Amino acid sequence: EGSETAVIVTNTRKEGRVGYNLVLAEANKSENIGSTWVSNPTSTAPYKYVDNANYYSDGDTYTVTSIVPQADGWAFVGWLDKEYASGEYPEEAEILQPGYTDIWNRGNTDEKIQTLDAVWARLVAESTVFVYDGQGKTIGSVYAGYNDEGYRDEYLEQISDLVSVSDVTYSTSDGYSGAQPPTFTNVGTYTVTVSATVNAGGREYELQTTATVTIYPRLVVE
Repeated sequence: EGSETAVIVTNTRKEGRVGYNLVLAEANKSENIGSTWVSNPTSTAPYKYVDNANYYSDGDTYTVTSIVPQADGWAFVGWLDKEYASGEYPEEAEILQPGYTDIWNRGNTDEKIQTLDAVWARLVAESTVFVYDGQGKTIGSVYAGYNDEGYRDEYLEQISDLVSVSDVTYSTSDGYSGAQPPTFTNVGTYTVTVSATVNAGGREYELQTTATVTIYPRLVVE
């Protein structure tokens, strides 16, 4: 009689999920939260969610959410997929964009959640008001940069390696464009457009805002 061969089938249930940390309180609103996401806050990530739509094992390919988060005063520039040196699929930190695909690799962690952190940038310019004195006047302080709060120190260091912000430039409707803010002398209200470029993991985002310089007539008492 012929020998019998036993076939053993192992069915391993996938447990891995992808998480999304919105980071900013301003971003924690319904339109930024996927319909299959569930809240999964921690002490260091209070605006973290986990997507229950799909489950993964190490080496599987996942697709980053197509949602582009919005937050007042901020521009979303990508998701930080943090450096991970353990397991079979180690990787360096990278900035992922909505709809990108990547390798899931957190199988040897307790949570089995690969959390992506939102990266935000902003450009702010201060308007100014003066009384005419015959001297040139310009806009106030200008800030261009990325958010540096709400991340662990090691993650912030990874962001600083992947995200850069250019020097700002200035322009006006009368044709001025340059690296220095324009000045105005005469009575009136003048609008200055301020621009900067953010490079997030090789992808560029243009930031732009405006500020005004208002010069009032000098009060003359006779």
